[in-house]
Amino acid sequence: NENSTTLATDADCDTVLTADDCDDNDENSTVVSEDADCDTILTADDCDDTDSTFGSVELDANCDGVPNAEECTSLYVPDGAYAEISSISGHLPSGDACFEAWVNSNDSNDRPYLMSITGGADTYFGLRCSYGSLEFWMENGAGNLTRVLDSFECQDGEWHHLAGCREITGSTVNIDLYWDGTLLGSSSGNIDTIGQNTSVYIGHYPYSDSILGLGGYIDKVRISDSLRYTSDFTPELYHSTDSSTVAFYDFLSLDGDTFEDQSGNGYSGQVYGASVDNICPE
Repeated sequence: NENSTTLATDADCDTVLTADDCDDNDENSTVVSEDADCDTILTADDCDDTDSTFGSVELDANCDGVPNAEECTSLYVPDGAYAEISSISGHLPSGDACFEAWVNSNDSNDRPYLMSITGGADTYFGLRCSYGSLEFWMENGAGNLTRVLDSFECQDGEWHHLAGCREITGSTVNIDLYWDGTLLGSSSGNIDTIGQNTSVYIGHYPYSDSILGLGGYIDKVRISDSLRYTSDFTPELYHSTDSSTVAFYDFLSLDGDTFEDQSGNGYSGQVYGASVDNICPE
């Protein structure tokens, strides 16, 4: 057959080059570079790349045979504990962005949920419930841009979806604050109010050890480089990852003190006294 290649490059004469042929016996098999264990599940989608029954990493992030959507875990962050994602420093979205999570705390103290902050006047973004006020803000020495809802029931011991989104147009930044998918309010200001792009903290102000911390649970943290929400929406119990996902943390398990970034971008984080618990939004 004049269409066949040489034996040196196609040992079984199936017209698939040997180096690209999974078992070099079956022309229906995929290539080794895409399917390392030749189970017909692409390597990038294969949990342990040895057992096809595990399904894909996209559907089963911790490869335990239970789909992500059926997992019931979250990060428990008691007083004095926190988590830090230092690897994301400098890599947070510079333009449009959304920062979101499921949160659960049950008292009226100052509870920092999720933030990128270095000091009291240097905040890239911040989400917190502080003494009955829900807040999304950013701040630097030039001023601050804040959306605050006073006398708001954000510490009732129930699960709630929290999201802060920002849109940048020229030198103007617009921010929206959502609670359980409802747009609670918006604010606008100058782009100069955005602080330093640095580490992300969960339940912690890095410049003060006197603050109690989150004092509850957080789950399904997602950072996006797009304006995911522009009006009321129905929050998903499990966020999918896509091309706009910068980082995603579902806290299915810890590897020592490390939790993985399920977006695939490698921005893993570290816990300091926090732990995974079998409690989750439902």
